[in-house]
Amino acid sequence: MKLNKSVKLYKVLRGGGNSCHGGNCVWSLPDGDTPGKWMPKINDKLVVCKNGYHLITRNFLIDWINLGVYEAECKGKTLLSGDKIVTKKVRLLRRAFG
Repeated sequence: MKLNKSVKLYKVLRGGGNSCHGGNCVWSLPDGDTPGKWMPKINDKLVVCKNGYHLITRNFLIDWINLGVYEAECKGKTLLSGDKIVTKKVRLLRRAFG
């Protein structure tokens, strides 16, 4: 399924770019206006809550809020499931707030 390019995506993280709602990923953080590096591509099948990079839209931020919220972008195949977007290729663009 393809996402509408105009939809802003977000990733909620703990300090230092650490995942906070499962997994042990350390994300490449943006530096000012310079986006973070693209995260390593996921080659296996996307499975919600098990495999893939998980992002959210603005509508669900309040459910997932934590210490740092980053605007993100993704490429390639995505799964949409409830409050999650699961993707194989992603990078963080800028700190949104927190």
